[in-house]
Amino acid sequence: MAWEEESVKECSMLLSNVILQVNVHDSWIWLIDPSRGYTVREAYRFLTDNGNAGNRTLVEDVWHKSIPTKVSVFVWRLFRNRLPTRDNLVHRRVLLIADSVCVSGDIRRHFTQFSNLVGLPRATHYFLKVIWFAYVWAIWKERNNHVFQETVCDPSSLAEKVKLNSFMWLKASHTSFIYSYYDWWKHPIPCMGVIV
Repeated sequence: MAWEEESVKECSMLLSNVILQVNVHDSWIWLIDPSRGYTVREAYRFLTDNGNAGNRTLVEDVWHKSIPTKVSVFVWRLFRNRLPTRDNLVHRRVLLIADSVCVSGDIRRHFTQFSNLVGLPRATHYFLKVIWFAYVWAIWKERNNHVFQETVCDPSSLAEKVKLNSFMWLKASHTSFIYSYYDWWKHPIPCMGVIV
């Protein structure tokens, strides 16, 4: 009962400074964007960005035109911690807590740092994002092959898959990407437009 009385007092205090004006018509105002008003798009952004403006950029980076849709969906789920990793399977009670030895860091920060490497021109950021997508996709596929088919991955084979996937994605989405697979394999930095 005491908390109800406290709530009523708090509401009364909030309303004590309100002055109603007879000649003014009441209207709704969308506080997120008062000048343009409510839009579904802005409401969705407000609800999904968790109050962090940086998340919006990351979400936009996920839907990269050079990346296959299934890989973009994978990375979108990765950023939101929605993949069936060990810790998520323990949380959903599929695995026991003892089976959840899983080491991971802040994947979003890694993506941002890798795709904006210091010392390289902005023109390379596009290519670095493609390489990062190919990298996490190859690791995920190898991890699944190891868990479900008991295969063993060789690190050099993993690097080859990253280079092959990134090359194929760039070649398929950009007719202006004129380099051969050999060029991309041996000299990726000049292929990104960086003079060394």
